[in-house]
Amino acid sequence: MFLLVLPMFGQGRVSGTVRDANGDPVPGVAVFVDGTSTATSTGLDGKYSILAKESDVLRFSCIGFEEVTVAVGKRGVIDVTLTESMESLDDVVVTGYQTISKERATGSYGIVTSDKLESKVNTNLKSLVEGNVAGLVLDKNGDITIRGISTINAEKKPLIVVDGYPTEVSLDELNPNNIENITVLKDGVAASIYGSRSANGVIVVTTKSGREGKTRVGYSGFFKMVARPDLDYLHMASASDFVDGHLSQYEQDDWYLNSYFASTNPNSIPSVYRLLLDKNDGVISDSQFTSGLASLRNADGLGQMEKYMFREELTQSHNVTLSGGSKDNTYNLAVNYTNTKGNYINTANNRLNVDLKNTWNPWKFLTISTAVNVRYDNSTAPYTSYSTLLNQNCFYNYWGWMPYNNIVNEDGSLAYYNPTSNRLNKIYEGYPGLKDLSFNPIEDAYDNYVNASIFATRLTGTLLFKIFDGFTAQIGGNWT
Repeated sequence: MFLLVLPMFGQGRVSGTVRDANGDPVPGVAVFVDGTSTATSTGLDGKYSILAKESDVLRFSCIGFEEVTVAVGKRGVIDVTLTESMESLDDVVVTGYQTISKERATGSYGIVTSDKLESKVNTNLKSLVEGNVAGLVLDKNGDITIRGISTINAEKKPLIVVDGYPTEVSLDELNPNNIENITVLKDGVAASIYGSRSANGVIVVTTKSGREGKTRVGYSGFFKMVARPDLDYLHMASASDFVDGHLSQYEQDDWYLNSYFASTNPNSIPSVYRLLLDKNDGVISDSQFTSGLASLRNADGLGQMEKYMFREELTQSHNVTLSGGSKDNTYNLAVNYTNTKGNYINTANNRLNVDLKNTWNPWKFLTISTAVNVRYDNSTAPYTSYSTLLNQNCFYNYWGWMPYNNIVNEDGSLAYYNPTSNRLNKIYEGYPGLKDLSFNPIEDAYDNYVNASIFATRLTGTLLFKIFDGFTAQIGGNWT
């Protein structure tokens, strides 16, 4: 007696080996018969075996690699080569020193992929990350906190890790167009990796790498405009109201005017007080005092400030990438240039960011990775910024300038203002060589400004030794 078993509908066993682009076996690859519940996975040697029909399609799937589908046909052996997938990085957690699948991660974390970053138009990586990770807050000063403040007086900034190594860079110093993904580690698990430096959280940044294949050239860019600020939203009192307020203060507190603005006091003096002092000292007549107040009431200092000292903010950004490589060597070059013309006059920023990343496999057991970043920033900004001008005491802080002081005359020329009293001017007349104290905020913005230039480089090098399957040793570091 014997039993004969025949395969049903042409069903037979298909086997093979799954390797990566370097020819190394890939363990843990899921192998499915598409459209059925039949599945298996590769072993440590990358081999698999599965039952399939000639009409079936096998699907090979693994985290970190592009999915591959192959028609079975009459073949009994099907070997597959997988290529690394950049898009699947949102399925893994990059902790800095290792990359693990989401289901193996034990701590609290958040991931921002390149797709999310590229969906927003912004030149600042901090602003791009905001809103994409729960618990990450960007305050009005541009400082990042993760899950609140862990300490009051000590350092509050999170640790920034770039391509596996802790750095002292800020997120806004990185090229947002060259980021593959960002992992934010938010709890105490990060301390087991980075120690006390992770007390305020860790932001792990992975930059883009080259991929095997022909050289690919890419370009992305944008232009952005932010409207001129509308100062009417400040709901500030009118010029006439400011005049009445200063007159009322003088009537209620006469000693304030005569003592605080004495001849030896160098502080700036608002125009209403100056008129009052000049009238009391007999420098001007009553009619000149009255006409002077009327002129101040009809001024539109705030409106002129909006018109002549603010403008539309214009930003242009250009990013060029060059990537490719062979089986033994891959490279990625990203060059970003950003130019911003700020809302406030004589405010501008130019930034050039160059990233070069190279991976070389001279032997199967050794991988050499190098990365170079070069950054150049040049910025110009008036010494007195618009944020200072627009606080609750903005005009008085700006050398006594008030909403009842025009910035430009009717003929379009600059309107100058002398912030000192007539008493103090007489003292100054006795000192030859002193410059005229009269000034204009527009002229001051172009004469009294800060120009800053920053040139920085960051070098990263890594040697990865493959001892045997599943066991590697790595050495490297970065230098800035």
